[in-house]
Amino acid sequence: SELMKINGPGIYIHYACRPFVHKEGDSNNFVRSNNENGSIEYRHLRQNSENTLIAANCPIRTDIVARGYLNIISGLYRGCENIKHVLIAKEVTKIDYGSFEICFNLKEVKFEEPSSLTYIGERAFKQCRSLTRIEIPDSVTNIENYAFEKCRSLKYIKFSKNIEILKRGICNNSENLEEVILPEKLIRIEHEIFYKTKIKNIELPPTLEYIGCHVFFECKYLTEINLPDSVTELGRYVFNQCENLQTVRLSDNIEVIRENTFEQCKKLKNINIPNKLNKIEQKAFYNCESLESITFPNKIIKFEIQSQAFFGCTNLKNVYINRNAKINASLVDQKAIHFYFNENCNLNIISVQGINRTQLKLKPKKSKNQPSKKKLKKKRQPGKQVSKNQPSKKKLKKKKRQPGKQVSKNKPSKKKLKKKKTTWKTSK
Repeated sequence: SELMKINGPGIYIHYACRPFVHKEGDSNNFVRSNNENGSIEYRHLRQNSENTLIAANCPIRTDIVARGYLNIISGLYRGCENIKHVLIAKEVTKIDYGSFEICFNLKEVKFEEPSSLTYIGERAFKQCRSLTRIEIPDSVTNIENYAFEKCRSLKYIKFSKNIEILKRGICNNSENLEEVILPEKLIRIEHEIFYKTKIKNIELPPTLEYIGCHVFFECKYLTEINLPDSVTELGRYVFNQCENLQTVRLSDNIEVIRENTFEQCKKLKNINIPNKLNKIEQKAFYNCESLESITFPNKIIKFEIQSQAFFGCTNLKNVYINRNAKINASLVDQKAIHFYFNENCNLNIISVQGINRTQLKLKPKKSKNQPSKKKLKKKRQPGKQVSKNQPSKKKLKKKKRQPGKQVSKNKPSKKKLKKKKTTWKTSK
């Protein structure tokens, strides 16, 4: 048998009551079992047989063609270190749970055209450490959790254009992943998908609505991101520790910036605040050392900022905000700026029309008896007394008189003199 060719002669005991060959009607479901230490484990029904007889299932040849069945059953080639190249036949519709898991030497997976494949199961290619690139056919509509997790050599992946949801951790910890082509109809990106990868930039489709927690966590090579306005929700820690992220364009339809979203993005300089924002949660911009200014759109009147949202933003110098805006139900004042932003930054008030701006430098509070600037302007020079009846400057301009001449009140005007011509009589 092939088992003897691989491991040599010996006594082999098959203690699991499962057949070598997967027959029609075999269950692929999970069972729940309680361990001795009290923990709960979800185990695949075929797992005992698969783990015991991995060598029996593994072919000697390095190139295989998965043909002759519709489904590649769970764990069929799991742990087969000989396999290097796989061709998935066009009649195959499903690749089940862990089918090629921990095939450490698998370098290439191709799909025969026209492919009928619609489903790739959970952990199907997990820890295929030698796999460098993969293009998933457009017939696929569903990829389960962690399908390509910890594929250390994976640099390029192209998803089927007909996938609407990318499930949890699909490329999690694929540490050399650089280029990703997302589905055209994508609606949701679930948690941890590109966690700790080398993605530099990525184009998000205009259909995207949701980005889950930790999706781009510790993507240290990501430099900029542009979220389409279709996005309405971001999870926690989405861009946490993206050390080289410099420019972010947020969707105008995001209402909440979740906790720790941009924490430790030390090179972040440019970011817009969405028009519909109503809350910035704790540590959202924690230790964003390069952030210099924040502009809140004129439309934002009421919003909430939780503690330490901008803590450690040491270079934050300017905050632009509507003069009528309220932070945590209180009008913006010096105390609010000191508490929520930075003690050294300037508060820039935007008028209701959004035209006039006055910069107020934060200084210590004035004493109660100190006169205001308006009163100081009204003060006259010492030693000069001004009569109450003194005419204003405007009146003086209108009535300019020549020095040394007195004008009679009853003297007629020049116009009247021209109209009335008088005659003079001479005395005899």
